Amino acid sequence: MADPGDTITYTANAGERVDEDISDIDEIEIEYANASAGKGDDRGYGGRVEDTIADVSDFDTLYIWVSDESSGRYSTRSSSLNIDGSVNGGGGGSSEVSVSPDSQSDVDDAPFIVGSAGGGGGDTAGGFDGARTEDEDHVPPPLGGDGAEDGDAQAGDGEGAVSGHGSDVPIINEGTTITGGGSTTDEGEIRISYQEGLEPPEPPENLTAELL
Repeated sequence: MADPGDTITYTANAGERVDEDISDIDEIEIEYANASAGKGDDRGYGGRVEDTIADVSDFDTLYIWVSDESSGRYSTRSSSLNIDGSVNGGGGGSSEVSVSPDSQSDVDDAPFIVGSAGGGGGDTAGGFDGARTEDEDHVPPPLGGDGAEDGDAQAGDGEGAVSGHGSDVPIINEGTTITGGGSTTDEGEIRISYQEGLEPPEPPENLTAELL
């Protein structure tokens, strides 16, 4: 259970979902959400979202996926060794924060507060796309990096996105999304600060009161 004032760093765990009790939390700041890079010398880097602030006062559970090579909320293909000894580099999975527990295996179009897509893979025989690349298995945004087409090409970087696919969480500050600004290794990371009580609105200026 997250307590007000907590700042928690979540690390990769084979794409396993973390369920965080936020029943005492009104506001979260996602300081950063990094997706994993692809695999191989010519891999692309993961996407990044930073400094997103969201009102979660109407929700009791936060669902968090931290990606590694191929695994995340949305997963992709891991590295493979070919019969000639060449290697296809695996793509990176997606790191995401959501109030919906659904994953790629449940629905094609899972909503999120923030999502960071995996980098494409690139090795001696090319590589595989990073999740959520747009195909029959992965539904962007965010858009995963393209896998390298051959052993001489550079794979693409993953993108970041905020409130994709109709999330109904109010966003106070969207923050920043950075293509390729996430992990340069095959492990992502997410850091979230939890707060009780939303910031009160600024009072209007030049108020006057009249006694009746």
